[in-house]
Amino acid sequence: LLVVEVLSPTTRRQDLIDKRHAYARGGCERYWIVDPIGPWFLALERTDDGTFRAEADLDHHGTLRTSHPFPIAIEVADLAPPDGR
Repeated sequence: LLVVEVLSPTTRRQDLIDKRHAYARGGCERYWIVDPIGPWFLALERTDDGTFRAEADLDHHGTLRTSHPFPIAIEVADLAPPDGR
């Protein structure tokens, strides 16, 4: 139902492009990508044609509120490391 990926500098391209296509082909319904350095949060949902579209693309000021695959609210700023690194 859901894959959550936390970006790291060494796997950024793989996470944003390669894995995104692989998860879509595999039938994953939702793919959330978190960049704690930004912080940044991208919530993708699978479309009928088998690709992903952005449900939310949020920076540190944003809040994700969704009911799929379960009800949750995520403050993007809370995803940053406490020391800012």
